[in-house]
Amino acid sequence: LFLLSLPSLVFSDEHLLFVQAVSSFLSLYSPSFIVSSWQIIIMISQLWRHGERAGNRGDSLHDKTLFKYGIGELTEAGINNTYNVGRWLRNRYVDREKFLSPVMNPKELYIQSVDVSRCLMSAESVGQGMFNADGRYAPLPVAVHSRPRENDWMLAFKWSNCDGLGREFSRICPDYPLISTLSSYHDYESESFRCSNASHNSTFFNTAEKYQLVEPLIALDLAGAKLPDWYTPELRLEAREVSDKALRFQLGLGEFHNKRILRFSTGLLVDTLQKELVHKWKCSSQTSFDLHCAAIQPIMFRAFSTQDFVLNSLLETLGEEARIEALSPLGAPQYNSLLLIELWNVDGTPQVKVLYRPDAYKEEATVITPFVRGCSKEYCSLDLFDSCCREIRTSNPKDECDNR
Repeated sequence: LFLLSLPSLVFSDEHLLFVQAVSSFLSLYSPSFIVSSWQIIIMISQLWRHGERAGNRGDSLHDKTLFKYGIGELTEAGINNTYNVGRWLRNRYVDREKFLSPVMNPKELYIQSVDVSRCLMSAESVGQGMFNADGRYAPLPVAVHSRPRENDWMLAFKWSNCDGLGREFSRICPDYPLISTLSSYHDYESESFRCSNASHNSTFFNTAEKYQLVEPLIALDLAGAKLPDWYTPELRLEAREVSDKALRFQLGLGEFHNKRILRFSTGLLVDTLQKELVHKWKCSSQTSFDLHCAAIQPIMFRAFSTQDFVLNSLLETLGEEARIEALSPLGAPQYNSLLLIELWNVDGTPQVKVLYRPDAYKEEATVITPFVRGCSKEYCSLDLFDSCCREIRTSNPKDECDNR
């Protein structure tokens, strides 16, 4: 009775029907023991950005000691901070909430990563932080699922293989070149810089050539490396503003909000997330074997190790207010940022709670559910949450890229 009377208690699936049955029994035969409210967590879906990394270009600007693992790869700080994200998740869902098993149960976890080494390493580091708690000599292997980037339409943005994306850019920026003629991702970024008029936000980073310095300079700055003498505090602020504005155009965010671009970049991801939540809820009350529930039923921890543009696009898809609330005041997902989508049973009804942790240092995550489109409180009904993003969702972005 004491356990049932707690206002917020976390159970795994196998306890759910027991709690419901006991609560109903007490309500029927002993009204004085009616439980006013009970909350049971069912599943957690989450996305995290990889840890601190070296820049992807501008090799002459890089500190070879600080970035010893190479261009675009995690730094030592990135590895350590990502491990600490795992410790934070363990503290929340193992130690405090008693939701996940203290000893890793592989059937409870499904961790998926985009096929980028810094994201794969981050997924492994988070898993190590969560379950390498017994001081074992050999690190505990954690299964991380991935697929080749050319086949991954959920986590890998297909800018170069998406004619539909090129047509949309040409519609909003009439002199945008054919996307097939862009020889590299840097050219793609340069066109976003030009079409967004981001050059108006800087007195220095006002040409495509100078814009190519922005990314490595920001990486150096975030890593605490020695910066060029000419890179003043004013230019640091300008670099961030220019980078963020160009990225908002590229992804269809904020003042450049574009549902079609969001469908290409995050439509399959949000469709997958929401379908899994609905499927998990339906299967959580199954008492006998159901083939359709066999895959989802044991999964309690669903995770995606990804990049900043995926988090940025997903937050915008949930609602522009949600993105602004989560990312304020910096305006973009930082290293080790974490988006949590929790599915709860609240008094027998499915409810969703959305939280955001901006980096590896913040003690607690911030509840952003009230800022999700269609939601207004800490918990949002699964039906409302499922309907928030229907215009963005797609089960086949490849076909949409190909179709005119």
